[in-house]
Amino acid sequence: MAVREYVGARYVPLFADEPWTNTIAYEPLTVVLHEGNSYTSRQYVPIGIDISNGEYWAETGNYNAQIEAYRKEVENIAKQLMVTQRSYDNVAAMVADVDIEPGQTVSTAGYYAPGDLGAALYEVVSQGTPQPGKVIALANGNYASLVVVGTITPEMFGAVGNQIADDTEALKACFSVGGEIVLTKRYKFSNVLEISNSKLKGIGGALVVMDTWPNYSEDTARAIKASGTVEIEGIEFSHLNPGAATGPSYFLSFSNSSDCSVHKCVFNSPYANSVSESLIEGYSQNKRLSITDCYINNLTNATSGGLFFREIVAGTCDGFEFAGNTVIHSSTDEALAVYGYKGGYQNVNVSNNVFKFVTTVTNGISFGGNDPTSVGGSTDAFIKHVKFLNNVCEYFNCTSKCIQIGMEATSKEVDDLKFSGNTVELKDGPSTCRVFSVYNATNCSITNNTVNSDSANLPRCIVGPSASICGNNITGSWGNVISYGVASGNYMNLTSSSHAFYNCSSVIGNTIISETGGSVFQHDASDYPMTVINNVVKSPIQQSIARVTSDGHHTLAGNSIDLGGTPGTSYLFSVGLVLDANTVISGNNARGIDGNHIIQGSAGTITVNNNNTIVVA
Repeated sequence: MAVREYVGARYVPLFADEPWTNTIAYEPLTVVLHEGNSYTSRQYVPIGIDISNGEYWAETGNYNAQIEAYRKEVENIAKQLMVTQRSYDNVAAMVADVDIEPGQTVSTAGYYAPGDLGAALYEVVSQGTPQPGKVIALANGNYASLVVVGTITPEMFGAVGNQIADDTEALKACFSVGGEIVLTKRYKFSNVLEISNSKLKGIGGALVVMDTWPNYSEDTARAIKASGTVEIEGIEFSHLNPGAATGPSYFLSFSNSSDCSVHKCVFNSPYANSVSESLIEGYSQNKRLSITDCYINNLTNATSGGLFFREIVAGTCDGFEFAGNTVIHSSTDEALAVYGYKGGYQNVNVSNNVFKFVTTVTNGISFGGNDPTSVGGSTDAFIKHVKFLNNVCEYFNCTSKCIQIGMEATSKEVDDLKFSGNTVELKDGPSTCRVFSVYNATNCSITNNTVNSDSANLPRCIVGPSASICGNNITGSWGNVISYGVASGNYMNLTSSSHAFYNCSSVIGNTIISETGGSVFQHDASDYPMTVINNVVKSPIQQSIARVTSDGHHTLAGNSIDLGGTPGTSYLFSVGLVLDANTVISGNNARGIDGNHIIQGSAGTITVNNNNTIVVA
């Protein structure tokens, strides 16, 4: 009978003398070997039981996997501790040794001097093509070929890293090898660098600085071009001189990439430039690009700048994250722009960032397909699945759109955009300014944002045709506060305003505290009626509550209105033409409006329901 649990004097495993076979029986706790792995019997094992039977045998040592891991570990250690036939203080000493022979493995303690982080291993070969750091020509006609072991440094390729010497060629060679690259110094370069399928990590204040900004062309306008899978962390990027570029320029550009990331980096553009300049660009065919926890200081005073992401060919950029960054922006145009351009952008997440606009900006942040009338634009461009969440945006002055959603001339879809939990502060702006500006978008929601304006010029807060505008906290001075769309559950504390709601199709459950202004609910759209239900309005002065200049089945019902001043100078409902007989004015509770001022203008055949409560203060 099989023993399910071993009970007895022996509890030390018994090791079999021979490899496992199914032709003999085994006692409990017997250890056998089979095809390089070890197994221990769980109980008595009769003849004929296969080693794969888990009721009788437990695999207790996967030596094949362990040995393979150990082999790789030993191989790496062997490379690092390789017994070299010759050792040198630096590369110059290695080059000068005429006795060095092919087949030898040699080492240097540094590139220029011991300890300068250029220490490396080389294999001596008889033939080669000289490349900085990678293949070095020796004095005796042979060549030293770099042996890459683990991480590499630009110093292994001849970089000096003092921000004076030009390290362009060394950086090019280092980036061409790729893999894991560690930067610890301050490297200056003067021409385009390309990096692909690499991890670039900075330690101890590493800096990569462009000497002079390049002149514009499709190739040279991009200082650093990244493709494939590239991870960049802990590096500061900057440039020494503004240069004299004649067109758009980009510092770090991604194209044809996947799963790229930029983390805890600093982008610093301290010099004024008279042309379009962007610090980071997404150029084409990028999948899952992530920029997180970076400090981006764009003080170029250029005509545009910051961060520019677009699809330059008729493809789709899928997956873009911009989170936890701080952006200081003094350019006149977008700090962040994401466009479909010729193709599309989708699955965009912009969250938990701080944007500070320190000078007057035209458009601050933009998401759109593309204006097909612009150069290179496509009528098929699109952007969809966008989240703009929990960001802080501080504007010194904005002349057009703080946050642009869609393009006025876009003919392709701008779909599924969510703007929620953001805080927007507008110090100044003309009446043409709009904080949230929505065009040609579907499934767009603007919810739970906090927005304040200190501008005496009465800019507009939210212009959102077909958008859902809910739960926002809006304070300060405005022109039309919410225009178009469906507005519900918003709270407004207005020092001045033209209209709290303008041409909104539905206005439900909002609270409006208004010190001064025009009519609270204004409607002159002819293609849809106005529905105003269950709102609370409080003002220390007399002002018109609802004013319509278009025919339709309007509804003003269940609202609570409390006005100060002298009753009789404001109307509950002010109309500019004959109302439709189906218009409803019902169940409103108004204080500060007398019974003779419920409707101003031509009421037509409408009968005002007698369940309105009018209280004269």
